[in-house]
Amino acid sequence: MFSVSGVLSIRRLLVWKVIALFPSTRGYELKRLLLNFAGHDLARGTKCVSSMRATGVKLITLGPCFIGHEVRFYGAGNSRSSVTIGSDVAIGPGVTFLLGTHEVGSSTKRAGRGVAHNSRVGDGAWLGARSIVVGPADVGAGCIVGAGTTVVRTLPDNTALVASGDRSWDLPL
Repeated sequence: MFSVSGVLSIRRLLVWKVIALFPSTRGYELKRLLLNFAGHDLARGTKCVSSMRATGVKLITLGPCFIGHEVRFYGAGNSRSSVTIGSDVAIGPGVTFLLGTHEVGSSTKRAGRGVAHNSRVGDGAWLGARSIVVGPADVGAGCIVGAGTTVVRTLPDNTALVASGDRSWDLPL
């Protein structure tokens, strides 16, 4: 007999196989419905490109948004991690969310007990190509994350972070 999480895992695997058959930038509404069937919670108007993948993460969108080519969401497994994405968010190609990690273990095994984090992306944010969000960092509403930038701390609303994690500035409203 299958457990609920086992059935959900099989559903997710089948859904990803079916979505891979779609043209990348077509069939957005059907892909959204399939992803919801697989346990995610994507709002009407959410557009996911076929090459997007989520492993061990529950995706939640609060309004229409765009999730681009080769975007990856990595969690701690069994959907203990989640990413909540606000309305009108644009996530560029190759963006990665890293939400699962480990506590530091002893010198004989440095990767200790697994830890699941959650992240949020605020309304209207824009994450540039190949940027990385390391949970539990959040990206505030109206933020811009430049291409190739790694986010390791929570960004306040209307902040831009570009190139390296040590430089940020407030955007004019």
